Amino acid sequence: MGLNKVIFLWLTIGTHFWLTSPFQGRIPIGAIFDLDDEASKTGFLFAVSRFNERPDENFQFSGIIDVIDVKDSFELAKSICSHMSTGVFILFGTQKFQSCDIVQAFTHTFQVPYVSPSLSDVCGKKLSDFRLHLKPRHSKALADTIRHFRWKMFHYVYDSEEGLYSLQEILKSLQLHKYTVRVRLRQIQNVNQAHEDLRALDKQSPDPESDSIAEKYIVLNLSTESAYEEILKQLC
Repeated sequence: MGLNKVIFLWLTIGTHFWLTSPFQGRIPIGAIFDLDDEASKTGFLFAVSRFNERPDENFQFSGIIDVIDVKDSFELAKSICSHMSTGVFILFGTQKFQSCDIVQAFTHTFQVPYVSPSLSDVCGKKLSDFRLHLKPRHSKALADTIRHFRWKMFHYVYDSEEGLYSLQEILKSLQLHKYTVRVRLRQIQNVNQAHEDLRALDKQSPDPESDSIAEKYIVLNLSTESAYEEILKQLC
């Protein structure tokens, strides 16, 4: 996730507090980041710092940060409890589908807002009123694209379990429209050394039912922006 999105989010939250609350002082906000989500953590710290430097504000944010394995439900629950004991107004954090139920349970029970830079596709269940994802769902959009262009087969390249979960959501959406498509899966184990995987994909025979011999459709679903950048470098 880009730094600008995180900065814009926290400036918006700050404006909301300024308009709706006479509170003066330091407002505690909690943040829970995954071990490999350095970009969101950096953006969060930068945005909080920039907001606190504004001379015309009556209050400042006090960021309380945990860096954990977000897939671990126990660690995540413990971190949320720890943050709530400090009286945070809002939580900001990465989400993984393995522990989505934990976030759902805490936000619904205690009515604590939880803002996430993760895709909403990560959590397939209906979101609670207290969860906000900065990235919209894209599985239905991809399913509509497949139906619109009448793909009969496509290659699906992913690098995480979330990517595989997103594929399930795409196929469910297609099934609702009674649309049948074949998928060839390829998981990238290391995006920095994916050249051989990409070559193997390129050598695979195209769809025998395709009108064009060379026609091949590929969907990339990668976990980070840097992963996309690295893969695109190796395609050039």
